[in-house]
Amino acid sequence: MVYDLRLLPSFLAVAEERHFGRAAARLDLAQPALSQQIRRLETQLGVQLFVRDARRVELTGAGEAFLPGAREAVQAAQRAAVAAQRSATSAQATLRVAADLDLPARIIARLRNFAQMRPDIELRLVRQHQGDALAALHADQVDAVVGWGRMPYGPPIRSLTVDAEEVLAVLRDDHPEAHRRTIPRELFGRRQFVMAHREPSPDVFDWLVAAAGARQPEQLQIQQIQSLDDGPGAMLRAAARGCGQTLVPRAGFDPETHPQLGTHSFEPPLLHDIVLMWTAESESPAIHDLGASFSW
Repeated sequence: MVYDLRLLPSFLAVAEERHFGRAAARLDLAQPALSQQIRRLETQLGVQLFVRDARRVELTGAGEAFLPGAREAVQAAQRAAVAAQRSATSAQATLRVAADLDLPARIIARLRNFAQMRPDIELRLVRQHQGDALAALHADQVDAVVGWGRMPYGPPIRSLTVDAEEVLAVLRDDHPEAHRRTIPRELFGRRQFVMAHREPSPDVFDWLVAAAGARQPEQLQIQQIQSLDDGPGAMLRAAARGCGQTLVPRAGFDPETHPQLGTHSFEPPLLHDIVLMWTAESESPAIHDLGASFSW
């Protein structure tokens, strides 16, 4: 049997909308033109696909039987088009990605998995502090950055949330609030806590302390500490010495390494988005493919 495959999107639109007017609007067609396409497809197939009157549109038994194959055919055609487009540019596709040093290990694993699943894209991954990574992005030294959600400081940037990590309060066992199962954010903000130095990511620093302390950074008692590479580790060591409470991503705390420290969820829970960031100039299909890969 031969029929016009170009009519399948019209069939799917009516089948999914169950309304010729909505389906026509979705396809950007005039409703009479859509009705004509459906009649042409029914004539070519030799069956009636829809029962329609002034109030309703329903699939016939033949329409229900035709629907899965029609949907599969349209999806296969779309996949073929994407494959052809990727093949045409595969020799040139290089994606330079900077990933923050403090990201959970699962994020780096997903980046490496993307590189394995997409051999048509050469993924060049570097690890550096987020502030340095964003500077490299704006200097066109990398195409994208995977890091932490941030306050909208600095030049405009595009972003896609790809994951989230719970941030926990870290208290010494002798801390006055150590008996609590959860820590209200406002209560946390009343006491001194330690943070790695604001540079090179002041926007991330400010987001964290404002979210955890329920007030602006300048209103909080913050003892800043210097750290060349391992910011969370330096903060935990300072908290263990009694310098104050601190914060840590859930995946970044090892109780065996810091037995005198305990973690507590915030009230309400504090989730820090993990985002893929790029600029309008660096935007590419490869970046969007990378973002989509986090849902695989």
